[in-house]
Amino acid sequence: MQETLLACEPRVQQVYTTLIEGWNQAGGTVQCSRPGRIYLKILSREHKFGEYGRQSHKFNLAVLAAPKGKRGQSIDITCSLAKGELAYLDYVPDAVAQFENRMANLPGFEQAGTVHRLVIDEGFQLEHSQMLLDAMLNLRDVGGVSA
Repeated sequence: MQETLLACEPRVQQVYTTLIEGWNQAGGTVQCSRPGRIYLKILSREHKFGEYGRQSHKFNLAVLAAPKGKRGQSIDITCSLAKGELAYLDYVPDAVAQFENRMANLPGFEQAGTVHRLVIDEGFQLEHSQMLLDAMLNLRDVGGVSA
């Protein structure tokens, strides 16, 4: 995890540290299996999930990415959680819609399929990381469980 943070600009290190510490303190799962990406995971409640029956799912809600090649520092956010293939939170569609709306209003927002990205440039400040953390925690409180 330290290697990933050190690959980022100091300002981005602060942003990522705010998210990591906040997610940890709230009982969320933080994982870094290889340098370059830090995963903030959420566990859905057990619920009826399509043809698979009743299941809970642990999935990446946000991925904190160090710069690589032409791609700069960014946060990948999993969206479309209330419908489609990744409908892990289909039982709280209003909370998912609110979460996605809050993401879309943050600086650096880009959409690419089911993964939406927040490009961490000069427009994305430390207060935006707190707004992102609050949105993630709200979604977890409504639709997830502590993992």
